[in-house]
Formats: sequence, structure tokens, C-alpha cells
Amino acid sequence: MIGRLRREAVPSVRRSRYDINHFKGVDADTPEDSLSINYCSYGYNIRLYGGELSQSFGVGDARYTAGGNEVELPLLDIQGQKIRRMHHYVRYDRATGETQDELIVFGTLHHYFRCPLTYTGEFTYFLGVHNDSDETDFINYYMNEKDCCLIFAGSGGMYIYDGTEEYAEYPDVPGMSSVCMHYDRVFGVSTDKPDTIYFSAPLKPYEFSPEAGGGSISLMDEGGKILKIVSFKNYIYIFREYSVYRLTAYIDPTEYSLARVFTAKDKIRTDTIASDYSMMVFVSGNEMYSFDGYDVKKFFPKVAPLIEDASRAAGCIFGNRYYLAAKMKIEGDTLVGDECPPGLGIAVNNAIFAFDLYSDGTDIVRGVDVIGFLGVTNSVMQKLFLRFGNNRGVLVGMVNDSGKLFTLPLHKHWRSPKSNLGEIADSKIVRRLYIYSLHDVDVTLIADDNVVTRKMKGSAKASCAAFNAKGDGFALQIDSDAEKLSVSEVQILLDVNGRYNAD
Repeated sequence: MIGRLRREAVPSVRRSRYDINHFKGVDADTPEDSLSINYCSYGYNIRLYGGELSQSFGVGDARYTAGGNEVELPLLDIQGQKIRRMHHYVRYDRATGETQDELIVFGTLHHYFRCPLTYTGEFTYFLGVHNDSDETDFINYYMNEKDCCLIFAGSGGMYIYDGTEEYAEYPDVPGMSSVCMHYDRVFGVSTDKPDTIYFSAPLKPYEFSPEAGGGSISLMDEGGKILKIVSFKNYIYIFREYSVYRLTAYIDPTEYSLARVFTAKDKIRTDTIASDYSMMVFVSGNEMYSFDGYDVKKFFPKVAPLIEDASRAAGCIFGNRYYLAAKMKIEGDTLVGDECPPGLGIAVNNAIFAFDLYSDGTDIVRGVDVIGFLGVTNSVMQKLFLRFGNNRGVLVGMVNDSGKLFTLPLHKHWRSPKSNLGEIADSKIVRRLYIYSLHDVDVTLIADDNVVTRKMKGSAKASCAAFNAKGDGFALQIDSDAEKLSVSEVQILLDVNGRYNAD
């Protein structure tokens, strides 16, 4: 009897190559098994732009340009106060033709200080300026042929400072937490009445009484208390806890129209609200939104899942980028920069995200506790100053291009989603990996069965390392403690184990 023929499954091995020649942006939202390995699922102290992976910006001491030299801003080493608010007072001396800008800060003990930004000097105390509230705001204003700074105290009263030792006090101005200039009037959010906005008489920023041409507007419907007021594209926008309104104010502001343009399911974060000439950006809950005056859209929604807590977040638009300081999610046990172990309660935030307004460029800096920003721009400098939430709060920081936290190089980390590398076969072995990196990096392949890390030297040419990592799917991880990071391309060579039937 002749036995029946049996079909044999014969193994086969095929060599394949997977190229990363364009690093895509951050996507922490899409399920990882739906993404290619080109994406970043988690990372920090990196910048992704133009298909390349590089180090992010750094944070250091604030500096300003005085007499053609870079001068370090002094500490606010007065009575142990930390900085609560900052303002750039822009002052131009028309007699001399010179800029005489100042930095004005409001301390945690409710005192005001000023420091020159055009010559070397120290912080000096504003004598006689009183504020019993944590709230304050400022407006640069031209009056009496001088550039002045209007200082609004949350507890009530307003001061007009013109750069001299003399300043005018207006104690009858109501307490306001957020103010803006809209045409010839000051509009401000009441600190005592959470549903009320005050407005001044035209060209009289110190007159808010109805008899003098000022007055108030109350919003009695739902939406929560008023947080901030912004003049943007010929309108006033009122940010409340759960909504945003557009206020159209006429010659008589008591005759106004009000339209709701956005309803939020989560609280809007007051200090994240920022605007420039074309766009406003803000955070509701842990999600970012942009607004052009017509439509509200989610802003970089693929990055938002990296934000763990935005309750103390702060934002700023500067140099066509939106900077957001918040608490970022942490993978693993590694602490970076100023981060401290859980439970100590020292740090407020731990990261700065920076998003290009008109491209997909993204920076993520982890290990820094920032709670406020201030853009300082004049004819000789363009700086972004920082306010810290931890024990660095007595000094002013600044964004720079060092990639460090002051003198400390920050650990850089990029991790991809898990990918089948374009092959659906059950078994694959990554034999070798080539990387085009100008600086030393650690490259890790995370496979089903093992994790393999190789140290790879920086070079203008490709560096190669053997991995022999086996699995169905792989995630790629790039780490560095060097000062700089510059990776343009990765090539992965793998063996694909298949099977074919032989009769």
C-alpha cells in the first residue's frame, strides 16, 4: 500500500530593510499598533521638526542686552520673596532717543519691584504701592507725552508709573485681576464680583464711575466666573471657567452685544490663555485649543495625552510658537532635571511644550518647573523670560539654545510605537541597525522577547551595531546624555522568517 503524500511546511528566511528617513511628530493619541515606527509616542528634551530629531531648547539665567553686552538679570533677593507676576515696561525716551525698558515684578509678599533692562542695575522696591491681593495686572500706556505703566492692584487702586520716582495713585479704581486696552478704554475683570467687567471712560484709564463715562457689564448666565479678558481682532473676548464670549462694544459700552463662541466641558486654565495678532491659544482641562476669531479647534491634539495635569499650567505665544508649562506624564522611574520623588510636593510643573503655530514643529523639555512666561522684545533683544514654581522662584529664567537646565545637560529620550516594521510575518530578527547621528546615542530595540541596547558613536557617517533581537513587533528608543542631539536617519536590517508549503 502506497502512503498518501503529505505537504511539508518548509521554513524560509528573507532579508528586509526598514528605513526611518523622516522623523514624524509626536502622536500619543493614536493606538500604537496603528502607527509606523517613524512617530514619537513618548519623548522629552527633544525637538521634532523637518523630519529630524534634535535636542530641545534649554533653560538658564535671564539675560538682557545693555550697551551691546549680555548682562545677567539679578536675583530678587529681597525678604525671601518669590516672583508672582512679571511685566515688560516699554519706555522710550524721546528726548535722548534711547530705550529705557524695565522689568516690573510682583512678589509673593505683595510687593512690587523694578529692574532696568537697558543698563546694569538691581531690583529696587516700589515705595507706597499697595496690593493686599494675589492678583495684579499691567498695561503699557502713553499719556502726557510719556510712556507709562498702569499698575492695577487686585485689592483696588491703580498706579501710573512713568519711570521716575514719582507716580500717581488712583485709590478709587476698582480691584481687577485681568485688564486690557480696547481702543480708548481699559476693560478689566472684577476681583470682587466674579461675573462683572469694568470699563473706563475714554482716554481716562483711571475713571471707572458711570458719571465720568465708565461703568460695568455683568454676565448673569451660566459659564462660571470670569477669568480673563483679551482684546483681539476688534473685539473683546471674555474667558470664563467653562465658556468664551465675544463682546462687541460700541461707543457706549453699556450698549453691547454678546455671543458665546465656545463651551468647555472642563475648566479653562486662566494662565494658559495667550494671543498674538492672528491666533489665541488656551487650555481646557488638559487639552489645548486654538481660536482665530471664528473657529475654535483642537491644537496639537496628538500631544495632549502627554499632559498629566494642567491645573497650574501657564502659556505664552512668542516668536510664532505657543509655549505651555504643565505637568507631564512620566514613564518609568527616571527623574529628570528638577523633578523630585513623588510625595515631596516641591515641584508644580515638570515640563515645557513648545508648538510652532504654522508647522508641526514640536519641542518637549522635561525637568523644569515653570509657572509663568514673559516675552521681552525691543530693538536690541528678543527674549523669553520664565518664572519658576520651585526653589528657583527668586530668580528669572530664560529660554536659550543650550539644551541644558542651567549648567546641567538634560537627558534626552525618544521612543517610537511598537511596529511590525512593515512585515506581517510572526517571527522577525533585527540583525543590524544603522543610525546617522552626529553625537553619541544609546539605541534600544524593545522586542517581544528581549530588550537590546547598543551604544553608538556619533559621526557624520552612518554608525552600525548588531542587535539580533527577535520578535513580532519592535519599538525603537533613542537616549542621550550628551549636550547635543542630531539624528537624521535610521536603517533597520532584519531577517523575516516565513514558511512555504512543499509537496
